[in-house]
Amino acid sequence: MKKNMCCLLFLALFSKPAFSQISTLTAYLITVGPGSEIFSAFGHTALEIDEDGNSETENTVYEYGGVILQKLFLNPNPLHSIQQILDEKILANTIKQGSKLFENRYKRLKRTLIKERLKLTNEQILKLKELIEQDFSKKTYEYKNLTDNCTTRIRDHILAVVDENSKNALTTEQVALSLRQIAIEAMNETAQLNGVIRLIPKAYVPMVKKYMDQNLATTLHPPLEVTSGDELYSKTNEIKTTLSALLPEHPITVSLESYTNGPEITEKPISKLKTLFTPQRLREALKALFLLEDIPLERSLNDH
Repeated sequence: MKKNMCCLLFLALFSKPAFSQISTLTAYLITVGPGSEIFSAFGHTALEIDEDGNSETENTVYEYGGVILQKLFLNPNPLHSIQQILDEKILANTIKQGSKLFENRYKRLKRTLIKERLKLTNEQILKLKELIEQDFSKKTYEYKNLTDNCTTRIRDHILAVVDENSKNALTTEQVALSLRQIAIEAMNETAQLNGVIRLIPKAYVPMVKKYMDQNLATTLHPPLEVTSGDELYSKTNEIKTTLSALLPEHPITVSLESYTNGPEITEKPISKLKTLFTPQRLREALKALFLLEDIPLERSLNDH
């Protein structure tokens, strides 16, 4: 009996109860600055979870919107790729990796990284992780540039675990802007930061030029880069006008009209929630709801 009591005393003194094992759970919002290519013009959002509070071990980073560019630009039928982009049928990958690998990847690309702690309880973080893991079990999803991207997925999962007042504040408040206006504004800021926005990654320009010389693109004269979101929208309208005259019923003509002037992206006013499809807008909204620490825990600035 005495031996058993000693064992119980030892366990009581030196064992961690179950609740303390999750007391160090921490979730971070990672905001990646915009790149100079159209696919990275809004920036990027990721979520990092620290499950043990040990600075010596790597945390897990979850990110959405991973697109294999080779599949788009080295496609033997590039028109099909363009059609997929316009119809928002591109399959994007979910990516789960260690925090050091993630940080090194974006530092090599000279992108800014801002990491801020989310003010969530252990229970909320566990629920958040569960929701994200459910997504990641599917591996891919149909990426939609303004309504289902890397930022909106994390936005929706964060709001799914917080109190109803926070969600209601974003869904009831109306903003007198359209998705298209916000997208153009974001690209204007990116172009001002980086000088230009490249519509085709440099590595794929020779292949695209070769294709352009042999097809309708020669007539359309699409730009390889623009200096603002306004210029991109203007050039897109010029291409659309030419296409409408040459191929009024072609699927790409119809899709381009919907992509640039469809009701979903031109509607206004819209809820504040819908405007949070860019990393910076999400970050500002979470700060306003007191869901982010006021001061970034980590900020890695690269020369832009």
